[in-house]
Amino acid sequence: MWLCYRTANNPIILGVRTTNDPDTNIYQAYDLSAENRTRAKSDHAPAICGFNGYLYVAWKGEGRNTDICYQRTDGAGNWNSAPIAIGPSYRTAASPVLHAFKGKLYLAWLGETLQSDQTRHIWFSTTEDGVHWSFPVLQTVNQAGNFARSPYPPAFSVLNEVQYLFWGSGPTCGDQVFYAPVNLGATVILTAIHGGTWKTKIGSSLCYRVGQEWIFTTGLDNGIWQAAGAAWAQYMNLKNSAATAVSSAVASAAIVPGYPGQLAKPWRIFLVWQNSGIATTMWESSYDI
Repeated sequence: MWLCYRTANNPIILGVRTTNDPDTNIYQAYDLSAENRTRAKSDHAPAICGFNGYLYVAWKGEGRNTDICYQRTDGAGNWNSAPIAIGPSYRTAASPVLHAFKGKLYLAWLGETLQSDQTRHIWFSTTEDGVHWSFPVLQTVNQAGNFARSPYPPAFSVLNEVQYLFWGSGPTCGDQVFYAPVNLGATVILTAIHGGTWKTKIGSSLCYRVGQEWIFTTGLDNGIWQAAGAAWAQYMNLKNSAATAVSSAVASAAIVPGYPGQLAKPWRIFLVWQNSGIATTMWESSYDI
């Protein structure tokens, strides 16, 4: 299992879990800012995704540099010769997002222009070979303003062979969390989780397997809220669980089939989050499903 994050002074760190024991969170860390072939530094969190046998890492440039750059590796230390800045049409004010679905690698990002409702348009591009990217497009939705937009980076999920996008509405719409199917050539209908009472000012992450998905949202109380099931009917605040999960950032979630090296064991969800406030300690918790 891989983990990628930004640390103090902006280096991007790539970590790989080196133990099969779910209760022993040992990672081997690699500083991608010190690797000549990556030189990865950012003032926002990076994105990570596996696609066609490669591990991809994408990030926003530092400070006023809004380029979206990426690199890929086969997992054995073999990187491309240099990081790639996708191009002048692919610039962001925040963290990019990667997601692999049905033979394509999707890239989503917030535009540079701040809209009147304090949101930014969510742009999309795809690649089938990991090199050539489609021209950026927006997702049209049935909402005033027409396009999916948010103050915070979105998240992807899949349910019943359909790819979904999740995003925060921002203050104008009461900080609701919306989701809608991704169909870049059509207008899609958005839905507010729990009728609009599921809220965030920070963002969400998701994980899924066939027929099931889980959302982890950093709530207005900084607790990480988990929901699953039809209409997200099963939910709880992990702030009040044994994990005591509280954060001022977006958590990361991954699902592992028969957690590493233990294929006879149940599937397991791993959740990683940063402490709330100025502390930068990262925490991990997991449970069988």
